[in-house]
Amino acid sequence: MVAQDPPVGPRISADAGLYEQPLAGAGRGHSQTVENVDGGDRLVAKTTRVKWVEKKQFVGTDSSKHSVVMSSQDEENSTGMSPSQLLLVALGGCTAYDVVSILEKKRQRLTGLEVTVTGEQEANPPWPYHKIHIHYEVRGQALGDKAVHDAIKISEEKYCSVAATVRGVAEITYDYTIIED
Repeated sequence: MVAQDPPVGPRISADAGLYEQPLAGAGRGHSQTVENVDGGDRLVAKTTRVKWVEKKQFVGTDSSKHSVVMSSQDEENSTGMSPSQLLLVALGGCTAYDVVSILEKKRQRLTGLEVTVTGEQEANPPWPYHKIHIHYEVRGQALGDKAVHDAIKISEEKYCSVAATVRGVAEITYDYTIIED
């Protein structure tokens, strides 16, 4: 089941220093709320919606109406990813997007990328992640080791918003393998 309702949230007028602005870039045609802070820095508010479907199943929907199913992981109710697994997927997707973009800009002949994210959680509630390891399997033709290393490092340290959010709570490590096609 996929939620069709638009995201909810307050609409804030330009008088409050906030306004709706379309995102630039492919696949990012939805709106975001932007706030000027101290005459220059901007805060961007994004809204998602999570709706209970049944039993222990939920559907999360973003402002572009893309949806993902979440559920508990017990035998009876496992119909989607758990929210904590979704965090690992989000981290992997965020950094994979960056790495592909950076390697393309460096004119590397990338033919494939697979990112495996492994997280170590505490055994007791609230089950926080303390360690997260990211392994990149990078495929291509004559890929430069330095180009791959730099792309991963730049993603982890500068561009990946999920890594920036998780860093400080969980230790993030990474390694990579380059496979020649």
